[in-house]
Amino acid sequence: MLNPISASWVDFTLIDKIFELAKLIVIGAAVFAMSLLVLGVRKRTFSASKVVTK
Repeated sequence: MLNPISASWVDFTLIDKIFELAKLIVIGAAVFAMSLLVLGVRKRTFSASKVVTK
């Protein structure tokens, strides 16, 4: 095993990376959910016009 100082440093860097990944995942999920909601509203409101254009 490595000495605890280097092990704790690796753990802290991993925690920082996990937090950064979590932030990116949360932001991506929020943007994805908002786009899905906007697309859902557009499909509901403009379904007739889309069918006519097709």
